[in-house]
Amino acid sequence: MKPINIGMSALKLGIFIVNLTQPATALPRDIDIPNEDLVDHRRLLPRRSGTLAGRVEARDFFLRIMPVGASIVRGDPAEPGDTDKNGFRKAVRDKLRWDGWKVNMVGSLSGGTMADNNVEAIPGERIDQIHTRLRTTAPVWQPNLYLINAGTNGASQDMVAGAGERMKAMIDTIFSITPDATVILSTLLHHRDFQSRVVQINDQYRRLVKSYQGSDLEKPIAKVFLAEMQDDFLNSQKISTILSTRIVEASARWLPSGSGPSIKSMD
Repeated sequence: MKPINIGMSALKLGIFIVNLTQPATALPRDIDIPNEDLVDHRRLLPRRSGTLAGRVEARDFFLRIMPVGASIVRGDPAEPGDTDKNGFRKAVRDKLRWDGWKVNMVGSLSGGTMADNNVEAIPGERIDQIHTRLRTTAPVWQPNLYLINAGTNGASQDMVAGAGERMKAMIDTIFSITPDATVILSTLLHHRDFQSRVVQINDQYRRLVKSYQGSDLEKPIAKVFLAEMQDDFLNSQKISTILSTRIVEASARWLPSGSGPSIKSMD
């Protein structure tokens, strides 16, 4: 959500500000969506040892999720037949809300028809450009969970060498600003025009995540999860399911409540 001026704009949004003394940033939203409008993405999650790995034990703090990337994260250009331009973001949010989490999607931009539609993604941007924006936006929004899919535009421009280093520089910046955050890094999606470059960059990302995790997942060097996008046909629903699975795993070990902005809204 964008910072807002207290006044008529807040009244029009139907927002009740609990604490007027705090800066107007990252207002956590707890939108009560009717059950029939929620998609239970647990049924899409992979089975493990005969049980669904889909239940997140919700805790009493807001997930301040910053979706980071370019067009895939923003959902614009949209998939064929998609007029909402929410990409995978709404499906991920719905799954978490279904499981009882309080969720606030944060970022300096907004996109799509979903109510909580804040995002940090501009179509066409490369990792270095996204990194530049994060230096100023992450301190404002103080996410405790980042969902990153970035690097496809660099691959399209044959910027394969050093992609892992550029991603590492961006993630290091994230942890310097929000040291208790968790990062879920997506591998790049299959692309028929430059798949060999995608494969090379994804290998760099896998090595990068291993270097962050170290040998002990219970005590990682840094809290970074990899979301593997290996299917050669991935739509927004599949992407959201893969990301939701990683959030399930992260919630078991690594998701802290953090100390982000404390203003809350009621709607």
